[in-house]
Amino acid sequence: MEAARLLGAPLSRRITSIALPLARPAVAAGVALALMETLADFGVTSYFGIQTFTTGIIKAWLSMDNRIAAAQLSTMLLALVLVLLWLEHRAERRMRFTAKGTGHAGATEAKPVPLRGWARAVAWGVCTLPVFMGFVAPVAFMLRPLASDWSVLPWDRFLEWGWNSVRLGGITAVLAVTVALALAYPNLPDISDLADYRPKLPLRVYSSEGALLGEFGEERRNLTPIQDIPAVMKNAVLAIEDARFYQHGGVDYKGMVRAGLANIGRLKSQGASTITMQVARNVYLSSERTFSRKIYEVLLTFKLEHMLTKDQILEIYMNQIYLGNRAYGFAAASETYFGKPLKDISIAEAAMLAGLPKAPSAYNPVANPSRARSRQLYIIERMEDIGFITAEQATEAKAEKLVIRSGSDGTRIHAEYVAEMVRQLIYAQYGAEAYTRGLNVYTTLNAADQEAAYKALRRGIMDYERRQIYRGPEKFIPLPADPKEMDEAIDDVLLEHPDNGDLMAAVVLEASPKKLVVVRGDGQTIDITGDGLKPVQSGLSDKAPPNIKLRRGAVIRIAKTVKDTWEATQLPEVEGAFVAMDPRSGAIKALVGGFDFSKNKFNHVTQAWRQPGSSFKPFIYSA
Repeated sequence: MEAARLLGAPLSRRITSIALPLARPAVAAGVALALMETLADFGVTSYFGIQTFTTGIIKAWLSMDNRIAAAQLSTMLLALVLVLLWLEHRAERRMRFTAKGTGHAGATEAKPVPLRGWARAVAWGVCTLPVFMGFVAPVAFMLRPLASDWSVLPWDRFLEWGWNSVRLGGITAVLAVTVALALAYPNLPDISDLADYRPKLPLRVYSSEGALLGEFGEERRNLTPIQDIPAVMKNAVLAIEDARFYQHGGVDYKGMVRAGLANIGRLKSQGASTITMQVARNVYLSSERTFSRKIYEVLLTFKLEHMLTKDQILEIYMNQIYLGNRAYGFAAASETYFGKPLKDISIAEAAMLAGLPKAPSAYNPVANPSRARSRQLYIIERMEDIGFITAEQATEAKAEKLVIRSGSDGTRIHAEYVAEMVRQLIYAQYGAEAYTRGLNVYTTLNAADQEAAYKALRRGIMDYERRQIYRGPEKFIPLPADPKEMDEAIDDVLLEHPDNGDLMAAVVLEASPKKLVVVRGDGQTIDITGDGLKPVQSGLSDKAPPNIKLRRGAVIRIAKTVKDTWEATQLPEVEGAFVAMDPRSGAIKALVGGFDFSKNKFNHVTQAWRQPGSSFKPFIYSA
């Protein structure tokens, strides 16, 4: 229950959570007092000729001076409400437990049950009774003279009654919020470290020329100063997230009103959180949607605006925000989705990236291209409406076709074994901080030599593999007759068998001794004939065993040949290694520890031992 949950929270949070609900009964008390004072001034002691409980209370109050009575009754009523609310929480704290066996002796399961549920009913009943009393009496008083003359109604007194109710309720609400803010402010975290912003940066391994070989860390981020972020990227973010960022003081009151009206009018849903509020939430707070968390967020926003400049806040936001695919910050997202540095992006690409902070998974251009496209167009329109771009630029941006990079980076140098060697050495020296300190390690590898060694080793192993007997498909799956269900089955099995470099996974649709029809994960259908069937010829034979025979639903490997045709093949079982060193300095220029790092992480260069038979060959050959 709520009370039980509050007991484990800090004292300030408990007091805040108890103080905030007091606004409702306090406003009710203010309304009731204003009604009673008005009725007393009117001299109303009965209506419809019925002496009710309400009439009795009004008669009792008429014997006192109204103004003195107002202060006294206000204090008494508020004290009564506080006592009843305190009794309610005390009742919820006192729980009786029912024991229930769990299978062995002495074991019990505690189930909390409220001991006194009447406290809640009494508390809220007393709080709402004055409102009911104050509502029935004026209505009855107004209806009584309607039949005779409208002019006898005391409209000025009704206006005064309404103004008193609004005034008392507003003052009570302001006091309640002030108390809550005063209790929450001392518990705010220290934000002085943001003045020297140092986010988590991954460990990166480079070649001697500066080509990226590997990256290790939970957060993929490229820290980019605000002056190096292009204006088109900043404008796209401001257009969709906080157009008045440089005008407001952290909380955009005009934006809150505009967003509320837009949401009520069922226009495009708009948020009221400013960029400063998002920084406070992303860096220090959780994403839970509670009133207390919102109070802390607003207070942190004011502290950030007081300590940091607008450019500093925007720099933190554009480097800290999560944008999907392990990319944090817009510089990393530009590399992830477009394969280019942030300084080279266009208006259309900037709009696509600016749509990611709201929901990185829902507006991901790789996973949800249609929704990402819809949000991109909306951001371009916002940029045009605000004046960041012209109408001509907006038209060109909408028509631009984006090339989204999906899957792994095919342009990166294949030096996974070297990168892993560096990771182990750095981790041994720095520990877990190696993945967050932003260390850049430069090796002696030559990028061109490394790529040539990688291709040569794979080519040699595959040439050997083509001379081996076919060992059969990697898996067999049933293919449903329904096209949609078949596509889902193919997608699922190909996720379990990802591509291995130039050896791509495919599912057989048709199989005969002279032709194979296979389908790729992207829906591409490929026909394999002629020499492309030689490596798997034994699997096409009518006498092939069931575990080897190629048939519909078989998962196999295909590869492009030098003649730009397709051939069916298989993953090799044999391994190999390659290392090239400079004999004058001992610098390693190229190192490949195996056929594929994702398939086998054992480094055959540094971890393999020479076979015993090879150790005495020098003695035999020298004899």
